[in-house]
Amino acid sequence: MSLLVMLPVGWLVATTSLEAGGRGVLLAGGAVATAGAVLHFAWQSHLVGRLLPNRCKTCGHGMSRTRPGELRPPEGAPAAPRWRCRHCGRLA
Repeated sequence: MSLLVMLPVGWLVATTSLEAGGRGVLLAGGAVATAGAVLHFAWQSHLVGRLLPNRCKTCGHGMSRTRPGELRPPEGAPAAPRWRCRHCGRLA
C-alpha cells in the first residue's frame, strides 16, 4: 500500500518543475503531505485491526495490536504478546 501511494507522488515530484517555484512547489508539497497523512492513518488503522488486519489462526477474525502495559508477561517470559484477537482473545 505504501508503494501504491508513493508511486504517483514520486512521478508528480519528478515531472514538476520545482526550480521555478510557485505553484509547482505548492503542488508537490501538498501531494507529499497528503500521501504522508494517508500512510499515517493507514498504518494506525492496521495496528488497531481495521485495515488489512492480521488474522487469528483459531477463529479467523482480525487481530489488534496490544498497547504497552495492557498485558503483563508471565514470570520468565521475555516479552508480552504483541497481537490479540478481537473475537476470541487469542494472543500472538
